[in-house]
Amino acid sequence: MSQKVEAYNIYDIAKWQTSLRENYDVRAQGNVVTLPTLQRGFVWKPYQIEALWDSILRGFPIGGLLLSQVSEFQKDLLDGQQRCTAISLGFKDPFAPESAILNLKNPPALWIDLQPLDLNNSDRLFGVRALTVSHPWGYRLGNHKKQLPATQMNRAWQFVKEKNNLNSEQKYTEIPMSHRTPWDCRYPIPLFVVLEKFSTECIDFDHWKSALINYANENLKGIQTLYHEVDYSKVEDKWLETLYEGLKLSKDLLIPEIPTSKDTLFLKGGKTREDYAIPFVRLNSEGVRLSNEELIYSTFKAHFKEAKTLVESFDYQFAAPSRIVNLFVRMSISISDENLKFQNELNVSEFRIHLQNENFKESLRKSIQSKEHTQLFEKAFEILKSHPANLPAVFIKSLISASPDLIFVVLVYSKRNPKLSGSDTRNIRQVFIRSLLLNKSADRKKLARQVHKIVNNKNSNGWIFDAVNGSSDVITPLPSTESLKDFLIDKLLQSVLREETTLSYWHRDLALKLLSEDVSLRDAFCSIKDESEDELAKTSKLNSALDNWNVLRKIIFGNRQLLVIAQRKYFNSNFGEFNDFSNLQDTSRPWDWDHIYPNNKFRGERAHKKAKNLKDCIANFRAISFQENRSEGDRRSPSERFSLENERANSFVKSNDFKHWKELSFKEDELIERESLNHFMEAIFQRTYNLYLEFYEVIMEKE
Repeated sequence: MSQKVEAYNIYDIAKWQTSLRENYDVRAQGNVVTLPTLQRGFVWKPYQIEALWDSILRGFPIGGLLLSQVSEFQKDLLDGQQRCTAISLGFKDPFAPESAILNLKNPPALWIDLQPLDLNNSDRLFGVRALTVSHPWGYRLGNHKKQLPATQMNRAWQFVKEKNNLNSEQKYTEIPMSHRTPWDCRYPIPLFVVLEKFSTECIDFDHWKSALINYANENLKGIQTLYHEVDYSKVEDKWLETLYEGLKLSKDLLIPEIPTSKDTLFLKGGKTREDYAIPFVRLNSEGVRLSNEELIYSTFKAHFKEAKTLVESFDYQFAAPSRIVNLFVRMSISISDENLKFQNELNVSEFRIHLQNENFKESLRKSIQSKEHTQLFEKAFEILKSHPANLPAVFIKSLISASPDLIFVVLVYSKRNPKLSGSDTRNIRQVFIRSLLLNKSADRKKLARQVHKIVNNKNSNGWIFDAVNGSSDVITPLPSTESLKDFLIDKLLQSVLREETTLSYWHRDLALKLLSEDVSLRDAFCSIKDESEDELAKTSKLNSALDNWNVLRKIIFGNRQLLVIAQRKYFNSNFGEFNDFSNLQDTSRPWDWDHIYPNNKFRGERAHKKAKNLKDCIANFRAISFQENRSEGDRRSPSERFSLENERANSFVKSNDFKHWKELSFKEDELIERESLNHFMEAIFQRTYNLYLEFYEVIMEKE
């Protein structure tokens, strides 16, 4: 017997957004489609939104929607949320007051270029443009995964400021969406206008065209793009005819429903909608759409109606809801054991097994209601946020994101020790910052286990030092600043500067030679505490020192987190709101990592091999906001860039490296000629040491 299959057009789906939100309230009666609480938020990237709309306007199939009938007038959307939200965004007026869609704090605005794209250069026909908070003028038209060049962003920003008489000090990430229009675009118009005029004034092509152009002439005056000041009278009929045909295809495009009954979704004997988590997990477990954390998060929300209050109580500036809920569950399992054992990250199957234990479920429910865990999280995050050096929010977020196992350890330690001392909080921050420099997540997990073993058996100040300097075989010991200066500046730099030296700064043989010649330096880098000096002990110490230097070298020459620490005043001033962008997968940073000595000056025979070896060291980089990145690109030499004291301060350039940068002015063969080459190498090494010194003082909290 055949069964009728329901199908929906984009206008139907757009209307669902009034009810597609997480809530446990009684829903309004009527034929509505709702989002069950187990669903995650909107996570699509801007280019995915643009690609979906290109498919819709070309009449391409975009798959089905998995829906479950939960009452006579209500269905739950189990799969297809990302597509439905992206469709709804196309009907949002960018000039209307800000309104949240599906808990998106800063929903993107969608525009479309009235001039179709050249299919020879793109797989798209329609230039749909997604504008976001951190990319308010969209991405490149020819490559919608690639951000605009910094020079173009700067031009777009200057235009917006002049057109709207904005304060010169205002950040572009703070201006309202109504001031933003696509930059790499020819004849931009909000997508909602194209759709609305088609649905309400579509008597024929001429009426639609007239309504569209009248709107543009009345509401989009003086818009500037990369190509010109927009004159909508120059829009060609053949372009609009292409779009008109696309709108007809989009209206006729039907997205089929894949129905599933509630009986199918329940476990045998199940009686509640909490068991929706099972097919939802099954549906997503074979792909990469949901992480393990998100699957557990969905299962958690489906089983506990109290989860809504819990989830809304957290400030998610520093950690995603799924991360917090997973740690919450791990903490609950650990507390059920009186020894507060280390609890590994769960997979969703393991969590479901725990949920079959009614005692555990009741314990977890009480934990949610008591808010005890919530207070532990708040304490843990506050410890990291309250570093006396006022570390940038984006850096704190990196600490938390990179080390969930260490967050778990801190929760356990706070549970055991309700009143943490100043030494405790300082030590916690130290191990987090040290752990961020570990390249492998496996090493961070191993460190967390080692720290947990110590803190769970020892309640005294100094526990962290045992963890990172004694018992841990993961953390590389930090030499004193004096020892590093002796090795880096007085020994290694001088060796590299010598004309006869052919070995690069990172060559193992060169480091081995320098460490073997100086016993005090060997001991400063060595992690072996044996005081004997027989030949076997000497060899072991030398190998230990060499291994530790090779790890440390990669950190001080390559880890850009040191730049975030060093330029923290600049970050706090310019990127304090960066974490707010976590609602949408638009995570491209609003700053450039800018070469101090430009990349194009090292090509071919223009630079000595010694200079090329140092080109991509972090000492040759600085963070700079897009709006400040100069339109002249790489034409300014280091001596010009740092001629102003304020620019030196923002870029973390100190007097001992500036005296070398100022000698570099892009003279011909500068990075080959010996004197200038030496100035470049000395600038790099001196700034590398300055970065380490700043990092060391932040670690030790000397500010």
